Amino acid sequence: MAEDEKRETEISKLTITNKLYGRNIERAQIIRLFNGVGKGEGLVLAVPGVSGAGKTALIQTLKRPVKINNGFFISGKFEQYQKDIPYFAFRQALVSFYHSLYTEDQLIRDKFTHLIQKAVGALGQVLTDLVPDFEKLLGKQPELAVVSPQEARHRFYALFHRLIRAISLPEHPLVLFIDDWQWADMASIELLKNLQVGTELRYLMLIVAYRQNEVDIHHPLTTTLNELQLNEIPFKRIEVQNLNHQNVYHFLKETLLPEAYRLEELAQIIHEKTKGNPFFIKSACIIFQLVRCFGLMK
Repeated sequence: MAEDEKRETEISKLTITNKLYGRNIERAQIIRLFNGVGKGEGLVLAVPGVSGAGKTALIQTLKRPVKINNGFFISGKFEQYQKDIPYFAFRQALVSFYHSLYTEDQLIRDKFTHLIQKAVGALGQVLTDLVPDFEKLLGKQPELAVVSPQEARHRFYALFHRLIRAISLPEHPLVLFIDDWQWADMASIELLKNLQVGTELRYLMLIVAYRQNEVDIHHPLTTTLNELQLNEIPFKRIEVQNLNHQNVYHFLKETLLPEAYRLEELAQIIHEKTKGNPFFIKSACIIFQLVRCFGLMK
């Protein structure tokens, strides 16, 4: 019984830290770029990296600086099996904005309600069809005429552009984080191409994260990002690479409690086996701790 209780105590201590390792330079770069957004230096920020490298974790460290600066951090992500749904991730981001708005006080909500109503104008139904929750904010919208698919796309681009321009302001800079662009639908890629970030949308930081090992030179996203740069859209790229041996060592030192025996050697082995990928490092730590706990059984 004593051994069982000891093992249960050890298992209850299993923890994996959420602290970022080896990302100080990238985090400082992202915060510096965001600080420029409030000054009208809007941009598209591409964040490539292999699966499990920690792109999302890095980008989400922006939430606190955005909040401190009275901005909005909204997000969405594409899904592998939802590629036939146009604007899937952008819809999620707008839902995110709607719910973020309701965490603000009534004065801010009223301000943005007025801005959105003015921005969408006669195209309000496009927004409420995409995100029905907005009908609670804007009221019932007049029906629109049925148009061709091509005209519907242009109508949506116009609506989205007006909306983002209305809600990204000097006093309320906007971070729009869209993840997993390797699975984006073509309509969303076309929207990215047409948003005019940094020129007309000066108080917007659009973050485009994707698995670079799944986006080759022929992928539509690659072509679009190249076009943005050729068209002189403000553009930056921060690649999230795997961790080096020293990063892995510090991660293990702060994660494996009590301290693991021969930690330097363990860090070397895990770094070699995982190639420094944070997802696999965390998985290895969980396995190591479980083996250690159950190793108490005789």
